[in-house]
Amino acid sequence: MNNHFYEPHFSAEHMARKIFYLEDKMKNLRSGSLVTRRGNQYIRIPEKRNSYFEKKADSPEGRILLNEILEAKKTKNELSLILKEWKKYYPSVDLLPPPPLRRSLPVPEQMTLENYLNHPNCNNPHPNKTPYVFEDIVLRSRFELIAAQAFKDLGIGFKNEFPIITPTGIFFMDMVVPVPERGRCVGFEFAGRIDDPVYMNNVNYKITNYISVNLIPNHDVIFVFGGKDWLPSTDEIKKAIIFGIENC
Repeated sequence: MNNHFYEPHFSAEHMARKIFYLEDKMKNLRSGSLVTRRGNQYIRIPEKRNSYFEKKADSPEGRILLNEILEAKKTKNELSLILKEWKKYYPSVDLLPPPPLRRSLPVPEQMTLENYLNHPNCNNPHPNKTPYVFEDIVLRSRFELIAAQAFKDLGIGFKNEFPIITPTGIFFMDMVVPVPERGRCVGFEFAGRIDDPVYMNNVNYKITNYISVNLIPNHDVIFVFGGKDWLPSTDEIKKAIIFGIENC
């Protein structure tokens, strides 16, 4: 779909789920500020009316508080943005708590939020023959570069070259996205040579190994395909990203 008037967006249920998740998260985070006095930096945390306490920013407690107020600021900005999206797409829909998640499939260990935050630190040993730079990330294909821009346009962060441990070895998933409002992550593979039999054999081998560790194709990991001389439009890539996040 190449209609530039079309703008992919999330469903009302998913957006509501994320809004209530972020609001709950904000309740458990401290607000505060970083102040400088006499050459030293302090974390200032408000308490009761007109009162606050401070900790040196370079102290163990100060570093913990700094991380917390930075997370609070990031969460507040994220919440502000999605509330604007809600008003844009669903101005006449009441914002109500979504129903509880009902899972029929367990979340695979390698798609948990804990694994996303603490995944094994290992690098892909295969040489990158076609490097593409996106911000501070070196990607392996033009397809991944276009996908990375699509993630950015949608305001979605990701990790690339994400290690997936299987009985036959470690495979590196193109991109993995945390979906905390659904209590998990979802992966994406951007396969750009569907018309190359050797390449597709390697993709099928990868799929087989993902299945061996309980990753279900198009549920836990979304495959988006293109050809040697063609790729799906950016809008189609965005729709695939949104589908994966809403249906994982």
